[in-house]
Amino acid sequence: MATLLVTPIQALDTPELEVYSTLQRVVEHERAGIFVATNVKVVQRLLASRFEVLSALLTESWLEKLEVSLKARPEKAIPVYVGEKPPLEKIAGYHLHQGAVGVRCVAAHLSPDATKLSGADLSGNTCIFFGAESPGLSDAVISACDDVVKIAMQSHMNSLNVAAATAVFLYEATRQRGNM
Repeated sequence: MATLLVTPIQALDTPELEVYSTLQRVVEHERAGIFVATNVKVVQRLLASRFEVLSALLTESWLEKLEVSLKARPEKAIPVYVGEKPPLEKIAGYHLHQGAVGVRCVAAHLSPDATKLSGADLSGNTCIFFGAESPGLSDAVISACDDVVKIAMQSHMNSLNVAAATAVFLYEATRQRGNM
């Protein structure tokens, strides 16, 4: 059972919080051999895993919600830094959010009325759904999506392998976002 070493945040530039100030620079974390869990589902999975928890940076309300899981960890002690949401957002470099996200959903599906990939807008926050190679996506998933998009192909081809289709969609999304 871990002892929680709860410390209210006094200053944003303390060495203990440095790892949290690089949340958008994943490569630095990889080089340091650490993983920073940044949303509640990932944090919950981390707390249930065998991976060592080095520290936690939480609001008071999240500490209350995660306290039992943190204390159940095998580490002897876990430093827990607690602060208000605005300073934590300043440390993280972005707005912390655990609600619904304004994300556009796109079904990758071959249908006659689907938008061709070359004409689809994948430049913003987009979730792309891919189905299994034989059955494809269910009608429920397709109807829940904002748009249905297909890869234009020769008439004698009826589909691509799902891995190949995913690669084509991701290439197009990356190209549209200017990351090429």
